[in-house]
Order: sequence, then C-alpha cells, then structure tokens
Amino acid sequence: MLRSVLNIVVACLLASVVTCVLGGCSGSGRPEFRVASDDYALTFEAARDVLADYRFTLSRVDARSGVITTTAKTTGGLFTPWDTEQSKFSQEWEDTLNKQQRRVEITFTPAATASADPAADAGVIADARRNEIAISGARPLAADLIESPQETVARVVVVVERIHTYGVRPNTRSVYLTTGTTDPTLPFPGSFEEAISDDPPLAERLARKIEQRAAEMMRKRAVAAAESK
Repeated sequence: MLRSVLNIVVACLLASVVTCVLGGCSGSGRPEFRVASDDYALTFEAARDVLADYRFTLSRVDARSGVITTTAKTTGGLFTPWDTEQSKFSQEWEDTLNKQQRRVEITFTPAATASADPAADAGVIADARRNEIAISGARPLAADLIESPQETVARVVVVVERIHTYGVRPNTRSVYLTTGTTDPTLPFPGSFEEAISDDPPLAERLARKIEQRAAEMMRKRAVAAAESK
C-alpha cells in the first residue's frame, strides 16, 4: 500500500517537472502586445480560444469595451499534473500545500490612451487592482472598439487567490465528532478567498499564446482571401 502511494507521488512529481520543462516555463517578456485595428476581432477571438485551451471558464466577454475575465480556476499542484498554470516547481509546490485558484483579466486599451503600467513592470498588482478583478470584474472602457476600431494594447493580468478555511474544531476522541463554527457576515461560511499575488509568468505565457494564435488565424484569413480572388 505504501509503495503504491509512493509510486503515485513520484509519478505526479515527474509529470509536473516535465510539464514545466516542456511548456510551463516562461521568459521575461511583458504580458502585453499591440493589436492593429483591422486585427482586433481576430485577436479578441484568439484570446477566448487560448483561455479555453487552459480550461478557464469565461465570466465576462465584452468585445465593445475590450474586456475578457474568467471565473476562478482551482488547481491541486502536484496532484493535478495536467494543469498548466504553474510556470515553476515552486508554484507547483505552493499549490499543493495550499488551496489556491487563479483568475484572468485581458483588456484591450486604445493605444492612444494606453500608458505604461508600473504594476505590470514590477510584476505586482496593487491591492485595489486585485480586488477589482477578483470581486467586481474588469471596469468598462470608454471606447467602443466594435463601432470605432482602432489600434489597441492588449494586456493580460492573472491574480492568484488563496482559499482559507476557518472554524474547524477537531474532537480528541473521533474525527467524526469534529464540529465547526461559521461567520454569518461572510458570503460563504466556513471559508473565504484572499488575493495574495499576481502571476506574471502565466500572464506572459498567455499573452504570447494569444499572439501566436492570432497570427495563425490572420494567415488563414489571408490565404482564404487570396483563394477567393
């Protein structure tokens, strides 16, 4: 029995290491890129497809405002080697020891009004920014990118949340007699979510995947247009 458990743990470790080496590790690029006005629709579609490939569930899809957000996606770290959110083994280990989840926000901001984001440069999202994404979702943008296409800057943000469980009162005689307390002021009694950090490596990977997917879709569009002539 013990040997079987050890074999499973070793298999999970090897699978996680292989996933990081082959596809998880990321460079040091910025999680943003420019999108030409004629390519906005295809790039927006590519962003949705990439999030689906990573098995994120979409929460808000607003092409007019240039916003895509997802619901929280949980992961078991080493116990779920098929998850590809982690970019380093330390993230795999942290997700194994803690109950954690990630949310993604992708925004397309008009290039004329876009400015360098110090939070993105530093790899840290301000607490107010985290709360905005984690609780209320992305804010609407002023421009209507469907009616008035224009060059935009696409930026990807990933927020890591930790789920805390509280109020457990173990019984010294039997685990079946364990009880718990609840806080009626919280929306989900027994646990709560805390945004603990952003995930720049995953955000950068998603940005590069979206660029690649959009470029592939543009090539297919060009070929189709040439064949139709």
